[in-house]
Amino acid sequence: MRFLGVDTSSSRASVALTANGQLVSEKSSAQAKRLKQERRRNNHAEVLLSLIDSALTTAGWRID
Repeated sequence: MRFLGVDTSSSRASVALTANGQLVSEKSSAQAKRLKQERRRNNHAEVLLSLIDSALTTAGWRID
């Protein structure tokens, strides 16, 4: 089973993908240089979709 986890409880937004209980990919706004300004402003809504897209690309997953 595949899961997408989203954390917006701190100043850094993060997402993680797991499959069968194993971590497949994780991304956070602190890892993405182009998102540094958004991280400082706590605009998680502005960065979440790009974080999810990046994690999916890294994992080689597609949303059908």
